[in-house]
Amino acid sequence: MNMKELEYIYQNIIKFAFEVVETVQQGVELIEAFESLAKRQTIIQYVQRQADKIYQMFIKEMEKAKNEHEQMTKNIYTKDNRSRELPIPMPLGSAIRSGVAIWTQSIIKRVEKLNKIRLKLTFIKDTRLKNDAREKYQDCLNYLKRQMTAQHTEWKRPYLDETQVTDHTFWDMLNRPVLTLQRVDRRRDTLKSSFRVELLEMFTEIYNWKKTSTLFSIPEIPNNFYEKHHNQQAVLREYVMLVVRAYNKIKESMDSKHTILMSQHMAFLDSQLEKLKLKLKWTMKPEIVVQRIKEVRNYCVEIQAILDKFKRNFNIIK
Repeated sequence: MNMKELEYIYQNIIKFAFEVVETVQQGVELIEAFESLAKRQTIIQYVQRQADKIYQMFIKEMEKAKNEHEQMTKNIYTKDNRSRELPIPMPLGSAIRSGVAIWTQSIIKRVEKLNKIRLKLTFIKDTRLKNDAREKYQDCLNYLKRQMTAQHTEWKRPYLDETQVTDHTFWDMLNRPVLTLQRVDRRRDTLKSSFRVELLEMFTEIYNWKKTSTLFSIPEIPNNFYEKHHNQQAVLREYVMLVVRAYNKIKESMDSKHTILMSQHMAFLDSQLEKLKLKLKWTMKPEIVVQRIKEVRNYCVEIQAILDKFKRNFNIIK
């Protein structure tokens, strides 16, 4: 077997190896391995041609990342400027603008990781595809960073007009009862937290922008309000939701017979809730709100225990 035949066999081995390559990382690892073994010029050139295939794969990944972002962020807001549901894998509880930015940041990390893998091919000579891959990466990275900045700019725009946005703007949102009743049907009401959705969205946006990057500034007025009230209001919301869930659980587990049976207990509970609705506001001292919420929640737990015990005993008798 002469040298020409050996070269042909070696080229076939390289060819078959690259036929099963599915990722840029796999391709780079193979090129590194074959390049270290390539001594003859024909084999070196053949490895170079395989590198071009990996650059093509890298370019497609950059185009895919950019197109994916463009498609999923089309028409983020409806005509009335309200956010719509998006097929974007955002963290649970994220607000729309910062949520898109966090998702965009995850794509940036993905393409940066791919680029670090690509940069391992330092021994490959410059070719048109190698230069194209470099340019595509830079183009994709710049696009994604611009999109993050655009999301931040759009979010903070309403807060920049100090004639429209003051401390009183947000304080007025808090100056309301912590609970409200909502009629579900003729026989049943459900208890709800009255915390303003707009305020919760603002808190979430600020929290996420701070977490995303220190490069994104927060308008002074909402930032000051956030720093002063966010943690306190987060605790209060959780306490309020305890009594909301406890009360609604009772209502959901009662039928017409149970309603009559528990009428005295529910009348007392409703009177206590009415006092909460009239007296407790988000602007009050947290310890006062928490104490009253705990008292009513404990009574809800007692009623639920009575109701559950009645159901168990009724089923035994039946």
